Amino acid sequence: MDLRIVGSCNGLLCLNDVNWNYLYLLNPATKEYKRLTYPTYDVCFTWSIFGFGYNPKTDEYKVVMISYYRIEQSIHGDVYVYTLGTNPSWRSIGPMECYIGYPGHALINGAIHWMASDTAGFTMVLISFDFRDEKFRELSLPEIFRQKGIKYHLKLVELGGFLSLYCHKDERNFEIWVMKNYGDEHSWTKVFSVAHPDLSQFWGSFRPLVILKKDEVLCGSDFELFIIDVVKNKIQILHSGEWYDSGIEMYFESLVSLRADGGTDLGKQERREREGERLALEATNACQKAFVTNRVFFGI
Repeated sequence: MDLRIVGSCNGLLCLNDVNWNYLYLLNPATKEYKRLTYPTYDVCFTWSIFGFGYNPKTDEYKVVMISYYRIEQSIHGDVYVYTLGTNPSWRSIGPMECYIGYPGHALINGAIHWMASDTAGFTMVLISFDFRDEKFRELSLPEIFRQKGIKYHLKLVELGGFLSLYCHKDERNFEIWVMKNYGDEHSWTKVFSVAHPDLSQFWGSFRPLVILKKDEVLCGSDFELFIIDVVKNKIQILHSGEWYDSGIEMYFESLVSLRADGGTDLGKQERREREGERLALEATNACQKAFVTNRVFFGI
C-alpha cells in the first residue's frame, strides 16, 4: 500500500491510498482507524484535492474532496463531503468554480485554505472551505499581491495559529506574511524578509514550518531540514539526505477517538488493532521519508 498524508487535525491523519482503493482516517497514537471508500462518480476524474477538518459546533470531523475533470479544453470540478459520525456517507455539494493547482494548504479557524485560480488560470485567489457551513469563500491577499502584471510564487501555511503566506520573489529572496486578524485583509503583515544566496539551492521546494523565535524560522525542503536566522542572515542545516517533499503536514499526538465500530467480536477487534498498527507504521514510514521529531510528523 502506498499512502499519502493529505490532512492532519487534532492528532488525526487523513491518508490517501495513491492506488485509489481507500481513504483512511487514523490516530497513530491509539492505532484507531476508519477506512473510507471513495464517492460514486458520474464522470472519470483526472485528479483530486483533499481537505480534512473539524466542526466544533457539532463535534464532527469532515473530509472534503474536490475532483477535477476535463470536457474538451475546459476544467470542471465537483465537491464531495464525508462526515464522520453515526451515519457517515459522501454527499455531493455542487460544482467547484476555482482550480486548486498550487501545493500547500492551511487549516485555520475551522476552515481549510488553498491558493487557487479561475478555471482559465488567469487570476490567483485565496479560497477557504468552512467545515461548519460547508461553504467556499474568497479571502483577500495582501495588496501588493493583487497588483496586475506582477507574478509571485505564493504558498499557504499555518504558522503559530495564523493564516500565513510565503512568497518566493526570486531564487534568493522570500517573504512571510501573516494575517494577524483572521478575515481582515488590512491585517496582513510582513513578518520576515530573507535574502540569502544559499536559498537558491532550495528554490521552489522549501516551506516554513515553525517560527522558533522572533528571528528564526524552521524550514523543510525536498532534502533538508534547516533553520534560517533572519537577523544574522545565516542558514543552519539540521538534517540532510532524506526525501522530505514540500507538501508537509504537522502532527501532534492526541487521544481523539474516531469512534470506530470494533464490535464485541474479540477476533474482529484484534484484526482491527493489527490493521491499525500497520496503518500507523505506513503513515510513520511516509513521514520518515522526511523526519520525525518532538511528536511532529514532517510527511508527504
